[in-house]
Amino acid sequence: VIGVLAQRLVRRNCRHCRVPEVIDPLIAENLALQPGEKFLRGAGCEQCHFTGFSGRMAIYELMVMNDAIRSHVADGVASDEYRQLAITSGMTPLPVNGVEAARSGNVSIAEIYRACM
Repeated sequence: VIGVLAQRLVRRNCRHCRVPEVIDPLIAENLALQPGEKFLRGAGCEQCHFTGFSGRMAIYELMVMNDAIRSHVADGVASDEYRQLAITSGMTPLPVNGVEAARSGNVSIAEIYRACM
């Protein structure tokens, strides 16, 4: 095994009808968002058939096998420990990748929460 990839397809915001998104405090806490951050969502227009979405994009996390992770394979390590080892080795977790996509305005925070939590 060279690596393990986890991915989710999320719906893109329609670029014609993006408006500021009101974020639930619980979602902000679960996704570790900074206070005062602004995000966008699609409101719905003729271009997107009043859905607020136009197309999809992938968000992902890639765990590359390295010596630290490989040395724990035979030890019967729990999956949470593999995750921590991978994050320590530089893996960007799925929700973090999703929040970055939301910061660019391509995806709403609600869509990231739906796909990741």
